[in-house]
Amino acid sequence: MDSTSLDDLSFAFLDVETPGLSPRYGDRVCEIAVARSSSRVDLVQATFQSLVNPERAISPGASSVNGISDDDVRNTPRGTTVSRALRRGHARNRAAALSFSLQQFAERTPRAR
Repeated sequence: MDSTSLDDLSFAFLDVETPGLSPRYGDRVCEIAVARSSSRVDLVQATFQSLVNPERAISPGASSVNGISDDDVRNTPRGTTVSRALRRGHARNRAAALSFSLQQFAERTPRAR
């Protein structure tokens, strides 16, 4: 059993917004934000935020919740581009594992037909 204290760990908090509720029907991430913090320091150590082109229309219901419109994401990067940027930005720290997971998510999430 690992005896690492929580005081010695860094934490990454992830938030995503989507254009709908079902990846099965092609809903993909339209915004991602990550904040990294340590339990020993009362501040955020690093942040990353980006709108993402979900390659589909954002439903009116989703837009009313997240405030993101089709116009907001029309000229933004696709998910694979954003996940690469996130991985590059965190390559020298423990948040790299998170970015690899995001890359896999972006590659495996079905596209709208």
